[in-house]
Amino acid sequence: MREFFSICRNHDQFQIFSSLHIMVLVTIGVIISSMFIFRKSLRQRADFYRYLIVIISLVLEGLSLIWVVGAGRWDLKTSLPLELCEITFILCIIMLIGKSYRLFEVAYFWGVTGSSLALIFPGLHLSYHHFPFWEFMLTHALSIISIVFMISVEKYKPTRKSIWVSFIITNIYMVFMVTINHFLGSNYYYQYIFNKSTLKILSYLMNNNSLFFKILMLEGVSFIAILICYWPFTIVNIFKRKYTS
Repeated sequence: MREFFSICRNHDQFQIFSSLHIMVLVTIGVIISSMFIFRKSLRQRADFYRYLIVIISLVLEGLSLIWVVGAGRWDLKTSLPLELCEITFILCIIMLIGKSYRLFEVAYFWGVTGSSLALIFPGLHLSYHHFPFWEFMLTHALSIISIVFMISVEKYKPTRKSIWVSFIITNIYMVFMVTINHFLGSNYYYQYIFNKSTLKILSYLMNNNSLFFKILMLEGVSFIAILICYWPFTIVNIFKRKYTS
């Protein structure tokens, strides 16, 4: 148990798309699919399952804080819950407690883009022998599960207005993080973007162009990601209009 919560790296390092990684992704996929398939049964005890996800999330968040402090790794520049996925996780907890549609509007777009990418291309070094692996996988999975729960069980769904709400809040968040990074000398938010293996080209373009171009690229990528997230609901709406007309 002590080794599980330690930060030593005597075991194999995490390998992307290894059998373990694929098994985790498949398991999350099965859970999400089951929530849609058995949504009517879940609705009968919706409050119970909603608070169950909240309790599991809070316990995991508490264990994560204890681990960071206990391992002597807590630092103002790196340990505040200000990364996009971490804020999404916290938003999802509050969203579930209050059944907040306003938080859902933001959490949906941030969770589908950020948490999904993080699970597919995780920035991990330690494998399953260590707590950080499970903390990373579970927090991102719970964010997506929370969002899917609100869609399948509580019947929430984003609207076209949600696209602009999310985009505006994303920009406000970006300005806030620029300010925080300036005063702390940290790299919150930007570290999340530039460390993703799928965005290496974007990182290159960012590092070799003007500030205006960097901002323009971020705005474009953010808006395109939001549109892609809304695309499934666009398709559903088209089919509904087709078969009800």
